[in-house]
Amino acid sequence: MNTHTTGNTVIQQQHAHANDAMDEESMSKLKKMKPHVPGIIIFADHSRPLPWTVTYHACVIFADVSGFTALCEKYSTMQQAGIDQLTRTLNEYLSALVDEILGSDGDILKFAGDAILAIWRVGQMEELPSTVDKVIKCCIDIQTKCGEWNTDIGVKLTVKLGVSAGEMSITYLGNDEYRHYVELGPAVTDVNVAENLCHSGYVVLSQGAWKLCNQPMYNIETLEDGIHVRILGLKVIKQQLNEATSDAIRRYSASAASSTDKNPKGLHGPLVYVTPAPPERSNKQFSLFSAGEEIFNILPNEVTPFNNSITEGRINLEGSTIDPPQVKISPDVKETTVGLGSKNLAKFGKLKKVVQTVTGMRLDLALRLYILPPVMKKLDDGQPLQYLSEMRQVSIVFMNLVLNEGQDVTKLLQRIFEIVYSNVTSMQGCLNKLFLFDKGCTYLVIFGLPGYKHDQDCAHALICSGRMKKTLDKVPGVLRVSIGVTTGTTFCGVVGHPQRHEYSVIGRKVNMAARLMMHYPDKVTCDDSIFQASRLPLTNFDILITKQMKGLRDVGVIREFIEHFEQAARIPKSIPNFLYPILGREHEIKIFQAKLKKLEEEENKKEHLILSGAAGVGKTRLLNHLINLASKQNFIVISCRPDLEDAAFPDLLASHIMRTLLTNAGFSNHVGQEPAILEALGQEKSYLYVLNDFLGTNENMPPSASKVEFSHVEKKKELLQKLVELSLTHSRATVIVIDDAHNTDQSSWTFMNQLISINKIFLLMSVRPSMVDRPPCPEAFKIIDNTNVNIHEMGNLHLKYIAPLACQLLDVVCIPKDLEKILHERSLGVPTWCLELLRDMLNKSVLQVIEDDGTPGLRDATVTPNRAYITPSLIVSGTEAISSVLRVSATKLNKDASQEGESMQFLADLGYLPESPYVPGSKKRTSVIEKPDRIVVFNKKVNPHDLPVPDIMKELVISRLDSMQSADQLVVKCASVLGMSVPLDVLESLLPKALKHKVQMIAKRLLENKIFLCGTPVDTTRYISPAKKAKEKQSVKYECHCITDKPVCQMPCFVNKLHQQAAYEILLDNQRVELHAKAATYYELMADKLRNNIPYYLLARSPPYFLQEAVDKHQELMSSGSRHQKGKRKRTENIPADDKYDDDAIEHRNRRGRRDALTIYNEDAFPMVRSILLGAKPMQSVGHYIQQLQPLYDKMVYHWEMAKKPWMVIDTRLEATAAAITTKNYRQALLIIQETEKMLAQRTETEEEPDRQIEVYQAKLLRLRGKARYLIGDPNGYTLITHAASILGLKQPKTPHKMRMHLMKLRLEFTLTWKIQMDRNIVSSMRMLEQGYCLSDLYSMDKDQKDIRFTHALQQFTLLTGQAVHLHQFITAYVALIECFRERGNISQSGHLEVELLEKCAKRHEELSSEDRSILAKVYAESCVMSLQKGELEKAEVIGQTAAEIIATIHDWSAGSQYTPYFGFVSIMRNKFESCVDSLRQLRRSAQLADNRNAKAWYHTLCMELMLLGENPVESVQNCIAFATTYLKQCDCMANEMSTRYYLAMTIALWYARKEKWESTQLWFDYWEIFETDECSFYSLGARARKIEVMLHSLSKAVEIGNKPVVRQLKAVLTGEFLLLSTNLKQVPCLLPRCYHLKAYFLLLKGYKFLARIILSKALSIAEKQGNLQEKHWISNNKAKWFVDQFTDNSKWNELTETHILDWKLYLGRRHGNTIYTPPLPVKA
Repeated sequence: MNTHTTGNTVIQQQHAHANDAMDEESMSKLKKMKPHVPGIIIFADHSRPLPWTVTYHACVIFADVSGFTALCEKYSTMQQAGIDQLTRTLNEYLSALVDEILGSDGDILKFAGDAILAIWRVGQMEELPSTVDKVIKCCIDIQTKCGEWNTDIGVKLTVKLGVSAGEMSITYLGNDEYRHYVELGPAVTDVNVAENLCHSGYVVLSQGAWKLCNQPMYNIETLEDGIHVRILGLKVIKQQLNEATSDAIRRYSASAASSTDKNPKGLHGPLVYVTPAPPERSNKQFSLFSAGEEIFNILPNEVTPFNNSITEGRINLEGSTIDPPQVKISPDVKETTVGLGSKNLAKFGKLKKVVQTVTGMRLDLALRLYILPPVMKKLDDGQPLQYLSEMRQVSIVFMNLVLNEGQDVTKLLQRIFEIVYSNVTSMQGCLNKLFLFDKGCTYLVIFGLPGYKHDQDCAHALICSGRMKKTLDKVPGVLRVSIGVTTGTTFCGVVGHPQRHEYSVIGRKVNMAARLMMHYPDKVTCDDSIFQASRLPLTNFDILITKQMKGLRDVGVIREFIEHFEQAARIPKSIPNFLYPILGREHEIKIFQAKLKKLEEEENKKEHLILSGAAGVGKTRLLNHLINLASKQNFIVISCRPDLEDAAFPDLLASHIMRTLLTNAGFSNHVGQEPAILEALGQEKSYLYVLNDFLGTNENMPPSASKVEFSHVEKKKELLQKLVELSLTHSRATVIVIDDAHNTDQSSWTFMNQLISINKIFLLMSVRPSMVDRPPCPEAFKIIDNTNVNIHEMGNLHLKYIAPLACQLLDVVCIPKDLEKILHERSLGVPTWCLELLRDMLNKSVLQVIEDDGTPGLRDATVTPNRAYITPSLIVSGTEAISSVLRVSATKLNKDASQEGESMQFLADLGYLPESPYVPGSKKRTSVIEKPDRIVVFNKKVNPHDLPVPDIMKELVISRLDSMQSADQLVVKCASVLGMSVPLDVLESLLPKALKHKVQMIAKRLLENKIFLCGTPVDTTRYISPAKKAKEKQSVKYECHCITDKPVCQMPCFVNKLHQQAAYEILLDNQRVELHAKAATYYELMADKLRNNIPYYLLARSPPYFLQEAVDKHQELMSSGSRHQKGKRKRTENIPADDKYDDDAIEHRNRRGRRDALTIYNEDAFPMVRSILLGAKPMQSVGHYIQQLQPLYDKMVYHWEMAKKPWMVIDTRLEATAAAITTKNYRQALLIIQETEKMLAQRTETEEEPDRQIEVYQAKLLRLRGKARYLIGDPNGYTLITHAASILGLKQPKTPHKMRMHLMKLRLEFTLTWKIQMDRNIVSSMRMLEQGYCLSDLYSMDKDQKDIRFTHALQQFTLLTGQAVHLHQFITAYVALIECFRERGNISQSGHLEVELLEKCAKRHEELSSEDRSILAKVYAESCVMSLQKGELEKAEVIGQTAAEIIATIHDWSAGSQYTPYFGFVSIMRNKFESCVDSLRQLRRSAQLADNRNAKAWYHTLCMELMLLGENPVESVQNCIAFATTYLKQCDCMANEMSTRYYLAMTIALWYARKEKWESTQLWFDYWEIFETDECSFYSLGARARKIEVMLHSLSKAVEIGNKPVVRQLKAVLTGEFLLLSTNLKQVPCLLPRCYHLKAYFLLLKGYKFLARIILSKALSIAEKQGNLQEKHWISNNKAKWFVDQFTDNSKWNELTETHILDWKLYLGRRHGNTIYTPPLPVKA
């Protein structure tokens, strides 16, 4: 085909609409296609006739990854998972390389397995030097980041980088169906040479690239050839960049004129070192692509293929040249400036024209031609990128051609492309790659890609390779053709970067094909795997000497493929004959006989038949039987069977039919010599030369014919019509039988369209369903659409015929029942599948054919078909019948007595003799048959139930799947994840968005194509009238038992397990994981709908989140009461008026930490009861919900396990265990627990999980096991639950004495917890929840043991009281304790608990979202901090209370940890110690839940502050000091912790100073040297004030003991400290009262009483003004002690603070009015 004049008709028609804007669909497809092609394709002129070449100046990189072959070998041992890992590893590495190239404005021209070819194009030669420097910098960055890439299996990947620069060309090849491009030119040749000189980690420059670069910038090493240079790294230079560039151009020009000097060392002078300005990229770089993106979005933002061509050069499009705007580059200026003069404005006008031209092109139509058809089909269906990749069995063909350099390369390449493409497509292969930059001119062809799968791919690959070599060897200019062919499971999918990738194949078999191609030149070589799979004759192969090939081990036997082409003329194959009778095709035979009868009785009746059926269903065998029937009825039969290759030969089938018709009529093929024909044609005989090619004749064209204008096509039709009619007048009615008519060439379809309109012809064809759905040409469509053509769909054989079929194939009389079962399950009634299963079992010695001599036991458990089915029929005369496809020799049993024992032993080995052994020489059996039958048996060592599915069967299934539409294929793959049953709603959740709305339609097609069938069991109780049954049968092509109004079956399932397994194995591992996770999530959502109707505690689950949040908020409101004296209002606006109740009726106050008694009137309980009843639902049984849940558990466990989520599996199994216990399936629960314990043990060994988390799981398992055992009557169940509680820290006493002590402690703790600490509000964790479950179960099992029962009730109550847990746990705890108090007669206590429980259940309110409140809380909190620092303490108190309430309500632990310390200090300054205690509890809660170490430190600091003020905090001093000891010794101090540590250390130091424990004081005081900062904040200055106070106590003691040196030193230091503090307090004036207070004490110690009194009065005034009530109270107290009493007595303070820890807790929260500490005055001896 001459593509200079033809081959562009389609493109020209498409470009005729260049001025039309692309619609949204085209734009969407274009976005998906862009990453699959380089920029040069996007901006090429696709309207030019092929082939055509464009030349550029460019810099080229050839990147070759080293270590890939070793990686393939390592991963190949991991089977399919290894290929998946290999692809993922290579893609990660290539993506990193591509990312660097794209980031440097490069364009990825091609991927070639583990190699990349990238280019940087420029418009003018002057731009090349700067581009080379950019490319070298890119290479250095690549080696820096990717030079050594460690993989997970120990193989290190490296990269070799060759760089060249100069002229190169791109040649575009192809036709109207598919196009490709190849790279040529000096730059490509140079980069190949440079790469060949590379070692791992090298960057090697060609001579041209070295001359162009800024040589003084680089450290180099000259290679051995003296020409190429290795770049070692960057060097610093003195020259300006533009001067160096000009010098490089001069050197390159001089070198181009004279190339005598080849020593790179002489290309530069001495190097001078200086630091250059770093190169910067402008953020607003001028680029055609950025403009184009806004116009029509051609390229992704990250990809600018020839950026330099626009910003630094010019573009050449259709011969027009556009110069760039002037860009001035200076090393001192980091931004690029663009000058726009009048000249440049004109150039921008040209640029605009180019953009408009490119915009006008229908790129979506043009780019399709450069993308592999299987990929394009999936892109058209809207499939996501990840679903383009899969694992599949393919055959790889690598072909290398050595070309004569003297030829016209462009025309030669186009000629080669035409030969390769025509041969490949004719054999249903795909041309994937064409490149000239690595191993010469190399083609990569793939057989078996999606949509192009054939059951004979391996044979096609070899035959196609042989024919390509034979044809190409004759092409002038082709010196040598070398081809390597392999087959195997391979990754087929996308390789590269998300913004630039290509479809390719990766795997060991791909590497082997490439190695065979290079190591066995001028041959077609193959490995043993494709030799075995092809099943071609042995005469086509020669064994070769195995060579050592790089990186490959155990390559096996290598063979050369040699096809025998000795054929005189090509004719279609004949339909084979079969010896045995047809099975199970009675319906088709009846239809055929009816057609024959009409043909015989009504000559004018034109009816034809097409048999449509999938590959392997038995179409050929049926046609053979129908041919015999027609022959017996005296019809003339013409039959043929075209193969896939015949479709490439025009008129092949039509010519065969025409010649046979002529022969049957008594004519020869030389129609010009037949008088009857010439007479019938009349004047038309002069045009017989038109049929020369058709009939193989040599008729001459008469001179008169040249003068007449006519259509040769129409004239040919007329002549053939007359010849057919003439032939039929001289013969009987004719039946034309064509098997595999889908392989018919297009011209022959035209001829057959004529035949169906001619009398006395009956056309019978067999085709595959895909041809009926998608006819290959318009003429074929006319036949299918013709009303006289009936299409009958052939189904699979009924399973009752499988046993007779197996006997026919094996030529035996019976088969084992187990074999029949296997064939039923795996063949699905497809004869070819049955054949392949039997062949595989014979090859693997699973089956053995033996002769039956009458030995007892041989036919036990066998199936013997009707003899009529397995008796050979009469052979058609003159033809050879196929007696048995599987020619298996039977093992004969010896009759000789001397050998009989050996024979019997053979049978014994097979397992078919009775238990009593045969003794040689004993009496012979008389039941031996004279002519023994052949039977088949299983080998004794084989278990029929454990036989794996053979690979060939999976390939047959995949071949059937590939015949479907790509959208259908993807649906089947996703469905395979679900198993055999495929609920449509679940399937829809797995599909990509583009296919979700098509799922019903696709499912219908799959049901009609027998991939799915209805999985709903038949409802025998449902009555359907016969009329309705008939109507339903006519409306749908499949049977559905679903009771639904939807038009499609909602519960399909795979017809066969084999379909599901084959589709599942195609998926990659990461695809499976993702799909399983989606399925598990969907089933979780389904389960949640059921769980909402089941109390969570029955399933041992955590409370739902929204309920947990609500409980937290309600509990916070209930416990808050009227703590806040100001700004507090009850929110009852959202409660209906009738349901409001008087809050004053419930007295819930915290006064000095003591809880008053609750008082409630009877009538006040009714509103609370009504509130509890609001929204109540009727009681319902949860049993049926749990029963619906149980099948979902199995699905969730399976999918979470396959999604590699082990903890989700454990959680689901634990829930399933609880559900089984609830439904009293205790045995099932114990089985689930046993499996879960094994899995938990494995996870504990393999994963690092928090110990406390594992403890919860272990405790939960023990509890559930104990509960199940207890309920089945095992007393050890109680012990197991006790052990579970001890794991969670709830140890149970074992002796009566310990029990009494434990009970006393719990009662005391109950009193403290219930009466004092009701405001803790700590959210329960999983651990606490499980603790509650354990105690609840133990309580329910303590029937007669009152003390133990009471202990567990108290333990549960103290565990849960005051904590914001779910309401059910509160109810459980309160009810248990109420019951115990009633049993003990404590009615008053139980009454209080009842009222409190009622209150807790009644409180509800509505509020904003948590996110809104979090924002409000932070705003108020910041305002509080600011007011605090300014000294506006009243304002700070109100705002702080508001913020604290919001934070507590929404449980914003992060904000609580950050701001609650400020709220605590505000409460202290306002003298609101109860509020401070509440803040402390809130801070402790926030710190624990947020795991905030800093917040914990402030919690203990505030506790120390309260103690220093004479108040009782919620934490003892001992605990605070213990925490501080550990905390301050930690060396990982953060910046925001310096002030915290400083403050905490100083408060403890002050504590010891007041206690006059000076050694401890000094120990803690010394921390100031570590943690003191210059920060001016409330925290840091407050800590400094505490530091000064410690020093003042030391001064007082020094004055008292008369230590004058220390006194002088302390006075000097304190003077400086006060000066520094006073200066900083301008920013934090709230500490002024404390500063003046301490200053007055300092003056008093120095003896200045008058000044001290003045300063103290000033401090008092400021404190009163600021509202600092605490400081005011302290100042007043000290003023009286210092100036009135002149005596300080701190004995009460010391007495209180020395109280024992147990007594301490009794005073928590109480105020002690006379416990204020007064700084002492020195007492002189």
